[in-house]
Amino acid sequence: KEIYHTFIKHLIEIGRAYPCFCTKEDLEELRSKQELRKFRTGYYDKWAKCRILPVEEQINKIKNGEEYVIRFRSNGNFDNKFRIDDLVKGTLELPENDEDFVIMKSGDKLPTYHFAHLVDDYLMHTTHVVRGEEWLSSVPFHVELFRTLDVKAPKYIHTPLIMKKESDGKLRKISKRKDPEANMSYYREHGYPIEAVIES
Repeated sequence: KEIYHTFIKHLIEIGRAYPCFCTKEDLEELRSKQELRKFRTGYYDKWAKCRILPVEEQINKIKNGEEYVIRFRSNGNFDNKFRIDDLVKGTLELPENDEDFVIMKSGDKLPTYHFAHLVDDYLMHTTHVVRGEEWLSSVPFHVELFRTLDVKAPKYIHTPLIMKKESDGKLRKISKRKDPEANMSYYREHGYPIEAVIES
């Protein structure tokens, strides 16, 4: 926790992170207004109201015990595109991130996945990140974080999801915690030849 907070303090010092005091109700109201006006939903640009709070007001709110998260202050422009090489998908062209996404949660003050990915993988010298393709939409978040701290991002490998059919016929993503099929030993124990698993 202390390690993450050290990085967060640095981002605050360089003007790339700030406390956000928006409640769940505030965010629901924000989303409703965006949907009503046909805007893209999210906490960005003029919709990110806590990014313009004066420092004195931020300090007073924290001293008064108001709940807050820490948000990353994005400098991206959603209309601009950048390229990234995925080792499975090939060269991708994605929009820059412009969302001020949460990097530290309220309550336990622990990092979100996005921020833990940056800090953990940077400190552990991770060279390759393999994850499901549902994380592709987060790549702009992660690229901007790595660039902001001027550290080398890992190479990304986004794999197709492995799905499981339920008894009612619905498909869902296989769970490493719930489903025995997520373990390679399952296929060996049930007599599947290695070649069949590799080819599938």
